[in-house]
Amino acid sequence: MSHAVMPFPGCVVNSYVQAIERAEKLCGHPPNAGELAALLVHEDSRWTPLKKTPMLMGIIFNLYREDLVYTDKILGRFSVHKQEGFMKFSDFHKKHHLGYSLDYKTQRYVPEP
Repeated sequence: MSHAVMPFPGCVVNSYVQAIERAEKLCGHPPNAGELAALLVHEDSRWTPLKKTPMLMGIIFNLYREDLVYTDKILGRFSVHKQEGFMKFSDFHKKHHLGYSLDYKTQRYVPEP
């Protein structure tokens, strides 16, 4: 659907996806950015170097744009598992931007021909 706005090596991307999954298991529900940040600080892994919430949100939204995570409708909680009320970026696009496509070069929505 889209490409990464902030490209990271695959091993780093996978580490953040796995961290979201671990946080979800630990919390018993999809984590928010604060809960995920707390897990990352506690683990102190070199594969997840950005742990502060503003930077972490950038990474999460990057994962979302790459269709690697699901999020709720207010982009507040994140999951790697499909569940009711959560959608990937491509699902959101299909639901809310009918008749438009994403220009991969500019990353803007443009009317479909």
